[in-house]
Amino acid sequence: MSADALEGAEHWFNHLRWSRDGRQVCIDSMRQEDRHMRVIDVSSVVDG
Repeated sequence: MSADALEGAEHWFNHLRWSRDGRQVCIDSMRQEDRHMRVIDVSSVVDG
């Protein structure tokens, strides 16, 4: 996710949680009064 994608975002990345295998991150995000759970695949970063 680029910095441009986060511009104007409110309350992103609250309560960050890693998956047990360390390849995904779950975030509780809130933008414009809507709350969502998002799962981000970070395996390409952590696997090198």
